[in-house]
Amino acid sequence: MITRILMIALLAWSCSPRLEGDGGPDADTPVDSAADSDEEETGITFQNCEGIGTFNGPRNSEAVANPLTFTYLNWSEPEQAEIEDFIDVSYPVLEEILGSPAFANEVVVSRNDSIGTLSLYDSSCNIISSGQSWEGHNVIQALISAFRDTNFNYSLLDQPMDQFIADYTARELLNRYPDLEGRFEGHWDAFSQLYFSDYDYLNQRDLLGWERIGNNFSFADISQRPATAVFSKIFMAEPAFFRSFHASAYRWIDDYPFSSMPISVFRNIIDANFPDLLVEERPINEWLNEQYAVPPNDDFLEEGIKMFFTPVFPMSAQNLVAFDIFAWETRIIGEPPFPAAVVSPLSGTAALRFYTYNGELIESDDLPIENGRSYGGRYSYAINLELGPQRIGIEIEFLGEIKNYYYPFFLDNASGSLGGLTTGADFGEMRIQTDTGFDQTVAVEQGIFEAIGPQEPAIITYTFTDPEGHTSRHIRNKWDDSYVPLLMHEPQQ
Repeated sequence: MITRILMIALLAWSCSPRLEGDGGPDADTPVDSAADSDEEETGITFQNCEGIGTFNGPRNSEAVANPLTFTYLNWSEPEQAEIEDFIDVSYPVLEEILGSPAFANEVVVSRNDSIGTLSLYDSSCNIISSGQSWEGHNVIQALISAFRDTNFNYSLLDQPMDQFIADYTARELLNRYPDLEGRFEGHWDAFSQLYFSDYDYLNQRDLLGWERIGNNFSFADISQRPATAVFSKIFMAEPAFFRSFHASAYRWIDDYPFSSMPISVFRNIIDANFPDLLVEERPINEWLNEQYAVPPNDDFLEEGIKMFFTPVFPMSAQNLVAFDIFAWETRIIGEPPFPAAVVSPLSGTAALRFYTYNGELIESDDLPIENGRSYGGRYSYAINLELGPQRIGIEIEFLGEIKNYYYPFFLDNASGSLGGLTTGADFGEMRIQTDTGFDQTVAVEQGIFEAIGPQEPAIITYTFTDPEGHTSRHIRNKWDDSYVPLLMHEPQQ
């Protein structure tokens, strides 16, 4: 992984059209590529490209469309008809969100019984390999890769970007073609249920720099959800975002094929294409600076002991505080402009303390941490119900570091819930309005408020009024059917 980071760091980058200050990769710089799969370890065999797939087809950077065409291999007639029909209805939905594919490729869709429900795209010869029992979301992921032709990525941001695009496409397909539900069995419960509702709690500064660390010690698990939520919020602000972004990214591929796009080019494309775009009523790049799953620049790294707190909100009011904790140490090796990170999962016993909304200690406990994660995974703690619904403070002290988090104790997080927490004030009124017409005012008591609103995606305006009549206003783009905001009350002057 360090080798991967150093190789990427050695590249200088650009995008087309030219953006001021961008360079291009040096001709002698090595290019990163994925390691070959070990068939003996995985049990997966891959289709031999020889005589089947092709290299990239023609593409004009200024072309209006670069259509993909599909041929099918090794399927029985009924099997081919089913997967062909699925691709036929998925393709136009992907065109709506992504625009034209990068290349006018012929893609072979080949049955591969060794991969079960998976579908995998091989960009070296434009083959989608799918198991006989393929799952719809996996086919969509492979189609996204075929659209973009994955011989490059966006400093690992393509993973959460693609995850949101696949999730959006799957939901659109189910809305338009309910009979497809059987091809998505298990996906929603396993991955998407309440997918972004806890984003305000996941947006933690210790995420900064995760993309320089890569997949060390389940980092994909840590970063994937908040980074994916970032793209959901951007898409709600500008539905043409992915189409415009990919059009510029494809022009960049023309100059620097097989290269990994760094954050600087990603951010420069946004500056060039969306100079006036507001996300949650803030300029997009200013807003991105405070979304810690998307780093601010290419060489940002921060040494120290890091922790990541993942709350687990019950679907109904319970007297439990439940969460996961990840803990690691980041050390920097090398000097700018080519620093890299060494990540070490930590083990030990943390001191855990719970506080009421007004700072009174409720209880303390030991929290074992083993190999970088709270021992046994999820930690649950029962708190006295007599305290009533309120904002709970959680303090974790570990290896000399103290981290503080919040938890909505006894909040009813039912479908459509828009309730959450306030900090900076414990009592008052919260007016909740959405761009879909919902408008409700509820009481804030002990730092918590509850409301049930629309389940569809919505832009929410929270306006809090404290007992002195001072107000603060907060915008949240909600993709899931519920959202649990964490709102800092800073009275407007």
